[in-house]
Amino acid sequence: MSKKPTSAVATIRNRIKELRMVPASELIPHPQNWRRHPSFQKSVMADMLAEVGFAGAVLARETPEGLQIIDGHLRAELGGDQDVPVLIL
Repeated sequence: MSKKPTSAVATIRNRIKELRMVPASELIPHPQNWRRHPSFQKSVMADMLAEVGFAGAVLARETPEGLQIIDGHLRAELGGDQDVPVLIL
């Protein structure tokens, strides 16, 4: 006896609340971020951003202190005061 197929899409939650443009300098690094980027990696990322621009958003969550980065620490660090795309989760 075959069962009716169920859609996996129905079980996937959308955690994205909104997309917001935010000055990178206002984003708060997550204190438990374990990634450390060597100077070569920072240089390559800076070159890539200069040539291509932002092709993905920083992921962040709202806290009482402000938007805390979940992913995209290096892009935010290199962004300075420039507005960067941030997906609020």
